[in-house]
Amino acid sequence: MTIPRLVLGAIFACAALNYFWSVAFGRMLVPVSITPEAMQFAGMIIKTGYLWPLMKGINLAAGILLIANRAPAFALALLLPVTVIIVWFQILLNPLPVPMATAAVEVACELLLLRAYASRYAGMFMNERLNTQEPVR
Repeated sequence: MTIPRLVLGAIFACAALNYFWSVAFGRMLVPVSITPEAMQFAGMIIKTGYLWPLMKGINLAAGILLIANRAPAFALALLLPVTVIIVWFQILLNPLPVPMATAAVEVACELLLLRAYASRYAGMFMNERLNTQEPVR
C-alpha cells in the first residue's frame, strides 16, 4: 500500500502547494486545466474567503501525513469528503482529460487504502449497545 499512499499524498500535497504558491506569488507553479463553468463555481467558493484556504490546508496536512506515513487512516478520513466533491466537480463541471484522469487515480488510491485500513474504521460502524454488559432489548 506504499505506492497508493505516496501517490495520493503527492496529488493532494502538490495541489495544495500549487494553491498556496499562487496566493503568495500571483501565479501557479503548475497551470490547471479548467472549463469556464468550473472556474465560475470555483471562483464563488474562493470569494467566500475561508472555505478554499481551509480545504487546501486540510489537503496539504493530509497529503503530508500520507507521504510521511503518519496516521494514514486519519489522513484518508480527512480526504474522503474532499475526494467526493472533486469527483463530482470533475464529472459535472470540468470533464477534461487530465483532471478526470487525476480524479480517477485519486479514487483508485483511496479505495485501495480504505480496504487496507478498514480495520481502523471498524469502530465507527459498531453498535454501541453491543459493547456493554447489558442485554440488548
